[in-house]
Amino acid sequence: MNARLEHIIATLRRGVGPAEEADLVGVLSTGERCFVALCARRPDLLPAAYANPVEAWHRLDSDWQRGVCRHNDWPESWASTTRLEIAVDLHRLRMALDAAGIPASTLSGVDAIAERLQYLIEERDGLRLQIEGAFGKGRSVRFAGRP
Repeated sequence: MNARLEHIIATLRRGVGPAEEADLVGVLSTGERCFVALCARRPDLLPAAYANPVEAWHRLDSDWQRGVCRHNDWPESWASTTRLEIAVDLHRLRMALDAAGIPASTLSGVDAIAERLQYLIEERDGLRLQIEGAFGKGRSVRFAGRP
C-alpha cells in the first residue's frame, strides 16, 4: 500500500520485541492496523474493536483487501468488489451482448442482463430443436464443443 506500511509488515514478519512492536503499530490508524495485522499474519495486533480477523477483513476496502491477499498469497478474487467495479463489469457485459446482436431489454441493471441471457438460452434451444428435426432426434448435436 505504501512504503511505511510495507516496512512495518516486513519488520513484524521478521519478529521484534514487544516494545518495538508497540512503537510500530501504536501510531497506526484503525484501518492501517487491521491491514498490517492481517498482512503480517498477526491477529494478536488487531485493534480491540476488530479482534476477529473476519471483522478486520470487512473493515478494509477492496484495494486494501487485495493487498492482504497479495501478502498472504491468496487469490485476489477473495477481495470485495466495489460498486464501481460491478458497474464496469455490467457495462462490459452489456457491450458484449450488444456486439452479439442480442436485443436490448426494457429492464435495468442485472435484471436486463438476465433477460438478455435468457434470450440466448431460448435461441440456443430453438436452434437445437430445428437441427434435431432436420437430422433426426436420435443423432447427437454439438454446439461449440458441448453435447
